[in-house]
Amino acid sequence: AFIEFLTRFQAQNLNEILLCVLVGTVLTMAVQSSSATVGITMALASQGLINFEGSVALILGDNIGTTITAELASIGSNINAHRTARAHTMFNVIGVIFIIFIFPYFVNAVVYLTTNLLSIGHPDLLIGEEKPYISRYIANAHTLFNLINAIIFLFILPYLVKMAILLTPRGKKEEIEEIYHIKYLDRRYLDSPEVALVQTKQEIIRMADEAQTMFDEVIGALKIRNSKKVTKWKAREDVLDNLQKEIINFLVKVMQQNIIVEESKEITTLMRMTNNIERIGDEIEDIAEALERMIEDKLYFSEQAIQDYVAISSETREFLTLVFKGIKEENKQIMPEAVKLVNSVNKMTEEMRLSHHDRLVEGVCEIDRGMIFIDILNAFEKMGGSCYNVAQAIAGVR
Repeated sequence: AFIEFLTRFQAQNLNEILLCVLVGTVLTMAVQSSSATVGITMALASQGLINFEGSVALILGDNIGTTITAELASIGSNINAHRTARAHTMFNVIGVIFIIFIFPYFVNAVVYLTTNLLSIGHPDLLIGEEKPYISRYIANAHTLFNLINAIIFLFILPYLVKMAILLTPRGKKEEIEEIYHIKYLDRRYLDSPEVALVQTKQEIIRMADEAQTMFDEVIGALKIRNSKKVTKWKAREDVLDNLQKEIINFLVKVMQQNIIVEESKEITTLMRMTNNIERIGDEIEDIAEALERMIEDKLYFSEQAIQDYVAISSETREFLTLVFKGIKEENKQIMPEAVKLVNSVNKMTEEMRLSHHDRLVEGVCEIDRGMIFIDILNAFEKMGGSCYNVAQAIAGVR
């Protein structure tokens, strides 16, 4: 009954082509083996049960159906595995759609190339009750499809990647898990200090990027007033703690190698950067905890306190951007701007404390939310000091 069903579709018009593609897709998904589907198609075609056009359409469906294997394999895997599976699916589906639009020309191209290159008879030539040459034509159609597809996607590969990323966005959990572990440190290079130190700098840059993201997420929590989001992004502090531990342990092992004085000084500098970036993470977490208390207790800042919060967070973010960019660019001339910003942060926090005291005296601000506001100002002030320490490390100032 199944074979009789297949013989109904000879791909003589668009509807039959689409039906053959659909049948090939479903059959391959069912058996999860493209080679099995190709074998079945060749066997039916060789016995004259389906013509060459129908065979080619079934093979196109086979190329869509085979994507199910990659999709199933990606279940439970990381984000990159899922994106690879999506890219594979898009690669085959888009390729099949393209060939359907030029189906008659594609079939003629396969016949022309096979006939002239191999000097064999027409695919639908019957000798006795069999078509002895059609299997070769089917194999060549399969090969030509993939060749054409590969050539096309060589030119549009960046767009394929973007589409795969768009269709498979990174979840927050996957992002945290991925960045939790070291990426660049390789213990095989411990006996090559110059290489190990380059790797460490790359890992510190990752750590700095993570701290920047953590800052932006937490600071925005006051506006959305969602305590779950604050708690969720506090998980990044665990990431910073782990990266600090891994980096410091790695640098200690590098120090135990036969290193020169300059390398020893650089290791000290990198340790200083690492420890201060981790402190920045602690200070961001202090802000997160203060905001969480405020949101859960349904407290609200006064209008002036909100303006102060926006101003000090903006100034601190500028300081973070300066030092983290300085790490990447190894900016030895960072200190003048760093001095300016640390003085600005200190001055702003002091003025805001005095202004807050006046609001307390005037009864504009309540004690509970006032204590939270002071805790936040203290965290910003400490963060300014940590940023300044990073700037000193970059500039080589003790």
